[in-house]
Amino acid sequence: MGFKYRVKTTEPIRQQFIKNAGACRFIWNKILSINEHRYLAGVPRLNYYDAWALVAWMKQSEEYGWLKDANAESLQQCLIDLERAYTNLFAGRTAPPQYRKKFLADRFRYPQGFKVEGRKVYLPKIGWVAFWRHREVVGTVKNVTVSRQGNHWYVAFQVEIDVPEPVHPAISAVGIDLGIATFNRPPRAAHKGSRMEQEGEI
Repeated sequence: MGFKYRVKTTEPIRQQFIKNAGACRFIWNKILSINEHRYLAGVPRLNYYDAWALVAWMKQSEEYGWLKDANAESLQQCLIDLERAYTNLFAGRTAPPQYRKKFLADRFRYPQGFKVEGRKVYLPKIGWVAFWRHREVVGTVKNVTVSRQGNHWYVAFQVEIDVPEPVHPAISAVGIDLGIATFNRPPRAAHKGSRMEQEGEI
């Protein structure tokens, strides 16, 4: 179950959103491109662990050092999503994963480290962000996703809710004698004969 709200963005926060979403989009497209080339070359694709090792190396390089400004767990979640897309593809459940386009797939997710207090949410490396809360967030928040739709940014909370076991509405009780081995029908009434037999006419 999820709850989604529009974020009250300031320019600094908006720039942080763009930076994190851009880093996740870049990682997704980069690993997807590498795996497509490896497939054409007959080489096994990079799995999640191989891909994350490559990203960790890229973050230390001069060319891709800007990736360190993005939240590391959001980048990990991006690779987890890509790995899940490959799993669904090989299982025949979905089509191949597609490249993410700017403005159309700007999003990133936090699996932990966030906090929700009233009408604000704390996002690692960004800070406290306010949102328009039109209804209460019910349940335990498991992860937080920030996404862009048009000119606006939204925050979505995926929650877990404890559902009590259903109770039968009946108020009467039915008892069964466990000492009875079988349930037999009661004996049928003795045949009394027809009216003519009873009156001795035949």
